[in-house]
Amino acid sequence: MLTCCLILLVLILNSAPASGQVQEIKSIQQSLKNTTDKKTLIDRYNRLAMLSQMRYRDSCYYYSAKALKIAQKEGYSKGIADALNCQGIYYLSLNNYLSAKYFNDALALYKQTGDLENQAQLLMNMSVLMFIDNNRTEAKKYIYSAFKKSMQSGKDSIRSIILSDILTIDTNLTKEKRDRLFQMGLATAEKYNDYPMMISYQNNLGTQLYNDGKETQGLEILEKSLQLAEREGSEYVKVSALMTLGEMELDLKNYKKGIAYYELGMANSEKFGYTERYLAFAERLYHFYKEKKDTENAFKYASLLLSKHNEYAQAVKESGYNYLSYVSQESLLKQKEKEYQQQKKLAALLGGLMLMLLLVVYFLWMTSRNRKKYLKLQQELHLASLEKNKELQVSDHFNTMLISILAHDIREPFANIEMLSQFFDQGQLTTPEEFKEVMSELNKITHQGISFMDGLLLWIKSKNQDFNLYKEFLNAQEILSISNAFFEKTQKEKAIAVVSSIPLDFRFFAPKQIALFIFRNLLNNATKYANTESTVAISAVEEEDRTIFKIRNSGKTMTNEALESLFDLKSETLPNSISGGAGVALKISYEMMQKIGGEIGVESTDNGETIFFVAFPLKK
Repeated sequence: MLTCCLILLVLILNSAPASGQVQEIKSIQQSLKNTTDKKTLIDRYNRLAMLSQMRYRDSCYYYSAKALKIAQKEGYSKGIADALNCQGIYYLSLNNYLSAKYFNDALALYKQTGDLENQAQLLMNMSVLMFIDNNRTEAKKYIYSAFKKSMQSGKDSIRSIILSDILTIDTNLTKEKRDRLFQMGLATAEKYNDYPMMISYQNNLGTQLYNDGKETQGLEILEKSLQLAEREGSEYVKVSALMTLGEMELDLKNYKKGIAYYELGMANSEKFGYTERYLAFAERLYHFYKEKKDTENAFKYASLLLSKHNEYAQAVKESGYNYLSYVSQESLLKQKEKEYQQQKKLAALLGGLMLMLLLVVYFLWMTSRNRKKYLKLQQELHLASLEKNKELQVSDHFNTMLISILAHDIREPFANIEMLSQFFDQGQLTTPEEFKEVMSELNKITHQGISFMDGLLLWIKSKNQDFNLYKEFLNAQEILSISNAFFEKTQKEKAIAVVSSIPLDFRFFAPKQIALFIFRNLLNNATKYANTESTVAISAVEEEDRTIFKIRNSGKTMTNEALESLFDLKSETLPNSISGGAGVALKISYEMMQKIGGEIGVESTDNGETIFFVAFPLKK
């Protein structure tokens, strides 16, 4: 039985006429030359952008950028909002930060004009963004908000799209409710002759039939919908159908046919700019060949995945996160230029000395000896220059890692603040108790973010040799409670119990902000990799000259290679068990402990336990 349902999330696409999208695009393009009214021109550019997102996403960006420029000049609010919505769709698979920004800006404009139908479409698009970002809880919340807003508007032109996304996102639907929503969505699509959505519902039906044991009938419907999508020019729907067909054929052990569908879908995703679908195809092919122990093909698709992820990272970097690296490179270039000028002066001096040596025979021997000394000095300078370049490269690598942890760990508090503020903005807080609870949560998140930044800033200042780290006696339970506050929600969702055997009055001697930073990252790692319904155990003991804390959790066992590189700041790659900013934070924690004369380490047991220990020196 096919284990995964069709993942077909459709972005906002206003109902198309029966003539098909391709014909409509050509018709609008031809009418542009004769359009003199600015608002009409803006609306046509935005319509082209919206239709293009189901085919070429680059065209979506091109037309929406034109519409946005004219709309801003004309002060046309709806035109600006429509263009921002298309920009958000374009960046959906390139930069989720920019995508969310454009969606929120467009939603704010639609709220100002009281446009309920377009508010519904923006809430739907935000749901798709969160689903792609693997935040299924929030995706479900937003898609139902979109459905409610659509009902309030009294218009149903986009309701078939919302219902299609509900069928994909809400995996807890009963069969009766699923069938009812399916029929309602299909009827709406047929009412507006919305062929892309009608094809989408056929895809959904084919998948459902397959999962119900009617494999042949399900495959026939999917293959027919694939042909219809290609005829209508609905490339995104076509790519989604290819993924489902590939999944079905592999499930039926028709490996050659299934792989052919995957490779065709991957090629179309690359051609039309669907980065998120390209990654999905490549990842599934990688896992297929990995299970078949086909190392050559598995490595091929792993390389493609890595390349595409690097492109995504580069896009994010170009959107504003690469300033520090730029400064580092500029500094390195200036240093090289300075060295080059010094070398030119040395070369000129050497030429003058050689000329004098030719004229004065008396100083021939001395010149010969001095030349040997100079060559030795030049070699030493060369080695020193190489060492300095190495230090600059390490510094540049460190700065890049620092940006990584800031982009990784600061994003979550801001995302939570944004979500809570949206509750207030959307009028979802109806009682004083709810308002008080949200304000309390905002205060908590803000305090945690400030605490985290204080820890990082303190560590950066500590790089100065003259900086004196202030140590004090700290209550262990209080520090651990503050550090763990970040992760209580995740622990609750995973049913993880945090158990401490430390006495309430147990104290240790350390800089407060460094202790908070280290415990926060260890608890983050323990929570992230602990098994569901497991326990994170915390203990502490005082030895002759130090206080030792241990944090243990049961989860995936790390290899010896991963353990050895876990705290290495000069390591070029992160271990497989640690990723993103969290891995860099552990390396920074190691350097912090070295700075205060402490120690941090980790071990992995055969029964799947990972144990981190932190040792703080006692006060002398």
